[in-house]
Amino acid sequence: MLLAGVTLLNTHGNLAQENSLGNISANRGIRVSGREVWTGSFWRRTNQALVLCLALAAALGATGCGQRPGPLDLLRSSERLEEARVAGRTMEWISAQIGRSVRIHDDVRFTLPSLPPSRYVYRVDVPRGAQLTFACGIGADHHKQPGVEFTVKARRREREEVVWTSVLDPLTQPRHRRWVDVEADLSRFAGRDVTLTFETQGYETSDAPDRAYWAAPAITVERPAPLSIVFLVDALRADHTNPYGYERDTTPELTRFAEDAVVFEHAISHASWTKPSVASLFTSLLPGKHHVIQLNDSLQAGHLTLAEALWNKGFTTGAVIANSVIYSEGTLFEQGFDFYRGVHGARDRPSKIVKAAPLMDTALDWLDTRRGLPAFLYVHTMDSHVPYKPLPPFDRKFEPHPLPNRPAADPRVDYQEPEDRERLVAQYDGEIAYGDREFGRFMRGLQERGLYERALIVFQSDHGEEFQDHGQWLHGRSVFDELVRVPLIVKFPGNRDAGRRVAQQVQVVDIYPTVLEEMGLPVPSSPAIIGRPLSSVIRGQAPDIPAVSEISHRGNVAYGMRAGKDKYIERFSPKSDELYFDLLRDPREQQNRIGKSAERARFLKAGVQAAMIANPFRTNIRFVGKGAFDVTLTSQGWIEGLRATGFGPRDQHETEERLRTRIRIAPSSGATREASFTVRPIGAPVGIEGAIDGRPIQARQIHIAREGVHPEGAPPFLLPEIESEKNRVENIFAPPESATPGLHIWLTLNSEHTIMGPMDCETCRRMEALGYVSGCDCP
Repeated sequence: MLLAGVTLLNTHGNLAQENSLGNISANRGIRVSGREVWTGSFWRRTNQALVLCLALAAALGATGCGQRPGPLDLLRSSERLEEARVAGRTMEWISAQIGRSVRIHDDVRFTLPSLPPSRYVYRVDVPRGAQLTFACGIGADHHKQPGVEFTVKARRREREEVVWTSVLDPLTQPRHRRWVDVEADLSRFAGRDVTLTFETQGYETSDAPDRAYWAAPAITVERPAPLSIVFLVDALRADHTNPYGYERDTTPELTRFAEDAVVFEHAISHASWTKPSVASLFTSLLPGKHHVIQLNDSLQAGHLTLAEALWNKGFTTGAVIANSVIYSEGTLFEQGFDFYRGVHGARDRPSKIVKAAPLMDTALDWLDTRRGLPAFLYVHTMDSHVPYKPLPPFDRKFEPHPLPNRPAADPRVDYQEPEDRERLVAQYDGEIAYGDREFGRFMRGLQERGLYERALIVFQSDHGEEFQDHGQWLHGRSVFDELVRVPLIVKFPGNRDAGRRVAQQVQVVDIYPTVLEEMGLPVPSSPAIIGRPLSSVIRGQAPDIPAVSEISHRGNVAYGMRAGKDKYIERFSPKSDELYFDLLRDPREQQNRIGKSAERARFLKAGVQAAMIANPFRTNIRFVGKGAFDVTLTSQGWIEGLRATGFGPRDQHETEERLRTRIRIAPSSGATREASFTVRPIGAPVGIEGAIDGRPIQARQIHIAREGVHPEGAPPFLLPEIESEKNRVENIFAPPESATPGLHIWLTLNSEHTIMGPMDCETCRRMEALGYVSGCDCP
């Protein structure tokens, strides 16, 4: 035996036949006191004795390899916690709160609750050259109260010293209204049986549990450790980068990176805008399964995210994000991250313009604070997202240059003549070039820290950008290739397979299992996730699988299925049609061949329709008044699951195929009659028209939401959706309060679906700047 309680695991995660150090390279991992510590491909290439040492250290925070202590994540080290007191709270309460995520100033951390007076005492072994890293913060609701004193002490043998102390006073110090990051030197305490004490004292009595926190305390030291990084550039077209054949010199740094990596020539995203695309990356599920499809959707807690899967196996998990659509409160994309920072723009506020440079600095700083710990980092930049405002000299790098009165920053206001398109493209390319420079700086930062060679680094985009390729601008409006074919370049640990190009189609959902496999962790099987590790594609052992992309966003509803050689699209709104493209003959998708390839189109269409799900809400119609109602509902989707309540023997409803439902209500006094239904796919518009007492229904006879607002336009009147072009201010989930005769309409959300609350003015303006909403009714 190596040590009591230590067992080697073979490549299937079962007990190895021989428990010896000499056999470790043939095995997948180590089990320590019942806990699996996976070694992965990085560890198998490392000195075998070091493998065992680091695995033991990761599992136990223990000594090994010549009695050398290792790095230690204190939030996971309950066995090291000797004392925990928080303002008279019970140990049961404290245990339940440890590790809870807390948001301060769009920065989410895993925490220790520290309502003053509080005291945590850990007994640890301190490595030589160790640093203690942590953050402390005051809850956002307490920034107008007197400060809190935070103190860290260390005791070795009989000597105790104050390692660090500070009073956080957000009332008078604006910099204290966010997390305060600290790195303290522990090298003078190196050795065994050191006690670390974390204390808080308050200057005002408070019983609020969210008053004060310690965040992510860890002992770090320079040691080799697994590292995986996903680097995502928002709105980056694959065909505007040099590894994918672009003629302009936009991405020299990415080209250099590609020499060490594998270029996947046909990588497909599952949506053409950020929120559903990143949710598919985080969950390895299609949008219809993870349910993040529209702007107000939240990432539901029932899905095991990539960050959660890694954190559960001992990884520290960090994210540095510029796009507020996935870092804003209520999105719930932070699940599994012990560090999840939304990076602000000018005046330290959420902004439509957040340059890559501060993200690179924050990402490298975070890696420095996690030295020696297995780590996963997600970086999300958005320089190439509208508005296109590259910094000098990149604003003049490509021609034609902007005009004084038209900065070529946003096609919604700056496109007035055909040449403006070329100006917009030039500025977009300038943004790409600037972001590429910063990507190169980040790669050099990894190299300087000795992290690059052993890291798994995934470079990708969430979606592309359209410049009238199919008559539109920006993104989130269709599922053509300029939007869903994204760059995907993967540098494997040790630069394995460097320089290879893979023509076989892959998908964004494949990144999740790839990260797990390369970190030596078990990969869940379908239906928990649907992706497959990219290594199987590189080896030529993976079948061709068509990729589904979908969009239901601000009135644009479309589904597509892309195989390696062809593609089918069904559009529901604002256009309703079917498209089929032969990608070998027509890679730009300009010639609809639906009539010439009907059988193949039907095959792909079946796959598209299988991926469609119904709206996560039901539409309710209440027939108010004594008159006779004859109402017709029409949709380009499927009207499904109609339920009638209070209908009498003379009341009727019937559905004609998928598109049309007719409801006839006989005159009655006092009876309440309602009908509810859902529509598939999500976002397919439904119109309503008909007659009351033989006269055509007027807009004033239709009352929507609690406020009883009337629809716009002419019959058929569109029924309400959760998501609309303009920011919705009425309460769409409550029936009209008035008893005015007519049609009363509201929505009922399915219990398993989670959405964000109504937007405040700041959030609405932020989303409006990004092009996601319009018409913010703000002072």
